[in-house]
Amino acid sequence: MTTKTRRFRPSPAMVVATVALVSGMSGTSYAVSQISKNSVSSSSIRAGAVKNADLGANAVTSGKVRNGTLQRADFAPGVLSSGSAVSGQSGANGANGADGKVGPAGPQGPKGDKGDKGDKGDPGATNVVVRRSTITVAANSKDSAYAGCLADETATGGGVGWNGGADNGQYILDSGPVDVDGGLFSTTVSGEAIKAWYGTVRNVTGSAATAYVWVLCAS
Repeated sequence: MTTKTRRFRPSPAMVVATVALVSGMSGTSYAVSQISKNSVSSSSIRAGAVKNADLGANAVTSGKVRNGTLQRADFAPGVLSSGSAVSGQSGANGANGADGKVGPAGPQGPKGDKGDKGDKGDPGATNVVVRRSTITVAANSKDSAYAGCLADETATGGGVGWNGGADNGQYILDSGPVDVDGGLFSTTVSGEAIKAWYGTVRNVTGSAATAYVWVLCAS
């Protein structure tokens, strides 16, 4: 009995699939083994995937570090000196600022201590008397007179009058103090001590009349 060997012939679809599979596998192998320079960008690397071992010696240089980003902890011990910084020269004084607004009044302070007792003053006047001078004034004439205090007395007031009261034709022309130098009241000034009183009267009646000048004296 004769046995016939049957040959296997792949179908066209099988051939296309096989070629595609082989091409795909060789393409992947080529891509993995033939990465071009600078073809891997930052976006192609997963965050945190690059380790120290992945970096070449002296790969990170000063030009690749942003200014001000390194801290003391980023340096090995002994790399940074611990000396103090050198102080620069003092700058010039600035201009005075404008005056500020007046602040509110502060609270009232506590009551102060009682002051020392003052010195005893001079004794005051304990005795006041009246001293007087009379004037006899002829008819149709005028006259003047003084009434003075004693040496240890001080004048405190005075005046001029007519005995029995002034009649028609009897007038008082002047009445005022006299200072210790004898100056009339018209020349005395504020603050001067007084020692007497001065008066001037006029009588225009037909007969003589008596007037008086009086002064209050304290001691």
